Amino acid sequence: LNDTSVVSRNPFLMYLQSQVQVAQKETKVISAQRLPDFTFGYFNQSLIGAPLSATGTKLANAGNRFMGISAGISISIFNKPLKKRIQASELNRQVAETNLAYNQSLVVSEWKQALETYQKFKSSVEYYRSSAVPNAELILYQSQRGYQQGDATYIEYLVALQNALQIKENFLQELNRLNKSIIRLEFLAGNQ
Repeated sequence: LNDTSVVSRNPFLMYLQSQVQVAQKETKVISAQRLPDFTFGYFNQSLIGAPLSATGTKLANAGNRFMGISAGISISIFNKPLKKRIQASELNRQVAETNLAYNQSLVVSEWKQALETYQKFKSSVEYYRSSAVPNAELILYQSQRGYQQGDATYIEYLVALQNALQIKENFLQELNRLNKSIIRLEFLAGNQ
């Protein structure tokens, strides 16, 4: 339970990790724009109708097909704006990574604190279950018996009853705190 790698499933940290990945991909996309762009094309065309030359003779008929290819390369001449965009994208990636690292340390710290709180309430609940609540039951039983036999006054019986109920109420409060600490650990671990 005390393994801090458990918080790697935290939804917020997973979101921040995806932000880092997006920033990395964005940098790659912008960097790819520095590469030359190659284009290749092919066309196949037939003419319907009778195109005529300037002298009025028929140039082609519907059975003739005209084919061609084209090729080109485009190279960016002005690289300075693109370099600045790459630098800005790289800075965005670094910011995303720093944000992830910072929030990971916060969540790990919060996890450790929540784990300590859980262990504190767990030992308190164990004490109440093993010692305090059975003693409260014993106090309640003995005070009822003493009152019924006339060994204790009504006031003494009420004080003993109040003490026993206070112990049980404290136990329920500690149990509630333990449950809340478990819920907090589950939340931090990403197990909603």
